Amino acid sequence: MQGLVVIVICIAITILSYKKIANRCRDKGRGKFRTFLTAAIASFFIFVVTMGVGVANFFPKNPNSDIVDVPKVPMIKWTEAKDMSLVHTLIAKDMKENPQMTQEILKEISTYAEDSLDRGLAESNYIDYGVSNNKYMAAIENSDCRQQYKTQLAPYKAWRDAQDWRPFSEFPKEMRKQEMYRRDRVTNDYLNKAAEVGNVLNQCVFALISSLPHLSRPDAKPIVLPPYESEGLKCVRNNGGNYNACY
Repeated sequence: MQGLVVIVICIAITILSYKKIANRCRDKGRGKFRTFLTAAIASFFIFVVTMGVGVANFFPKNPNSDIVDVPKVPMIKWTEAKDMSLVHTLIAKDMKENPQMTQEILKEISTYAEDSLDRGLAESNYIDYGVSNNKYMAAIENSDCRQQYKTQLAPYKAWRDAQDWRPFSEFPKEMRKQEMYRRDRVTNDYLNKAAEVGNVLNQCVFALISSLPHLSRPDAKPIVLPPYESEGLKCVRNNGGNYNACY
């Protein structure tokens, strides 16, 4: 119903404009054909403008739509966002700041298959860091960040692998809960060390962004992996160190 009202109003404005322009042309002594042509062309443009204004005001874009529609970019169905209104707001800001770079990054995102790992990563890197996923991944590959990560993690992996991981069947039944608790502590210690090394990696790859063309993201920061505590160890802590109650 709302659409019909908009169309009727636009047609009415167009007809009135046509008559007014035609009358002016006749008052100036112009011929019938020239009068018709001038009034028709002018009223056509008036119709287009009024329809555009009417559609924009009466049918605004849904701020929560997962469809991203940007000029010169294939339409994108966004997959990695909890609040699409923030995505649309960010894209609008980027289009004002640097439309060419924004369009290039969004075009790249559109080339990835929906729900693929690369698609999710490309969307996240755009939202969080304002960078092209291809350029960011290439910069990471050409850096020594990952090699540093492997080197720093290696002694912790060696320590974990050197622990006693015999099958539980080789332990007396009365020792199995104690053994489960020991293994849980080993795994927990390793994962916390891995998180510390992972945070160093995240800082390393985050620093690469400054060397890449990127859109402004004043609140951007590296991902921080929190300390880890298994459910079993939480249970032991909450039970005053009694691992028998938890395994």
